[in-house]
Amino acid sequence: MDHATQVNTNFYFFELNKHLPQWASLDHPVVKRELSVWRHLSPRWETMWNNIWFLFLFLPMFGSILCGLATLIGAIFFSPRAVVPFLAALWLLQLLPSWGIKVFASLGASLSITREREQANWILMRITPLSVTHIIGAKIAGLIHWMSEPLFILVIMRVIAAVATSVMVVSLTPHSAASTSSFGIAFRIQPSLWIGGAALSILIFTFSFIEIASSLLYNCGIGLMASSLARNSTTAIVINFTLQLILWLFIFLPLQRFIAPLITELLTMFYQGQVIDVIAPILISLMIPIAAESWLAFTAFRIALRRAQNLIE
Repeated sequence: MDHATQVNTNFYFFELNKHLPQWASLDHPVVKRELSVWRHLSPRWETMWNNIWFLFLFLPMFGSILCGLATLIGAIFFSPRAVVPFLAALWLLQLLPSWGIKVFASLGASLSITREREQANWILMRITPLSVTHIIGAKIAGLIHWMSEPLFILVIMRVIAAVATSVMVVSLTPHSAASTSSFGIAFRIQPSLWIGGAALSILIFTFSFIEIASSLLYNCGIGLMASSLARNSTTAIVINFTLQLILWLFIFLPLQRFIAPLITELLTMFYQGQVIDVIAPILISLMIPIAAESWLAFTAFRIALRRAQNLIE
C-alpha cells in the first residue's frame, strides 16, 4: 500500500472512529489491547491466515465480480433466463465469507474472558474503574474492529448481489419491451420500473445488512456466554460449538422446516395474490432466523454479563 492510500485509509477510519461510542472507540485501552492480542497472533500462523483469507474472501470476491458482470450483461443485452445460473452462483459465493466470519466471531468471543482468566488479568481488569459491561463491550468491539476488512468485503459482495438480482427481476417483468439489435436482445424499460429496481436493490441490501449484523451479534453472544461458563480456553471453544450445534438442531432447523412454511401458508390463506405467493416465503425465511438470532444474542449477552460479574479469578 503506498503512502497516499495509507493516509486516505487512516483519515477514513479516524472520521469513522469519531462517531463511535467511547467503549467501541479505537482509542479505548481495552479495544487497543484486544486488537494487539489478535494482531500478534496472526504472524505465528501467517501461512495459515493467508490461505484462509484467500479461500474465504478473495476467491469469493473475485468470483462475485465475474458472476455479477455476467448477470448484468446477460440480463441487459441477452436472455435474462440464460444467466440465472450466474445469479445463483453469485449468491452461493456469499456462503464462504459469511460462514468464515461467523466462525471467527464465535471463536474470538469464546476466548475473550477465558484468555484473561488464564493469564490472571481478569481480576486486574475488574479493579479498574471500568464496569464489566464496559470491559466486555470493548473486547467485542476490538474483535469486530479486527474483522472489519472481511466484513467490508462481505458487504461489497452483498451490494453486487443486490444490484444483479434487481436488474434480473426488472428484465423479467412483462412490461419490458424486447427488441432485436446488434447486441442481441435489448429491452426498453419504463422509468417506473428502474425506480422499482433501485428500490428492490435497497430492500435486498437492507435485509442483507440486517442479517450480517444479527448473525455477528448472535455468534459473538454465544461465544461470550461460552467464555463466561468455562475456566479455560479449550473448554470454552468446546462449549461454544456444542451450543451452536444444539441451537441449530432444536431451534433454527425446526423454524426453517416447520414454522416458516406454516406462517407462509397462513399468510397466503388470508391474502391472496401472485405477489404474496412469491414474496411471503422469501420474507418469512429471512425474518424468522433474524428474529431468533437477535433474541438469542440478547439472552446470551445477558447471561454472559451476569456470569462475568461473579467471576473473581
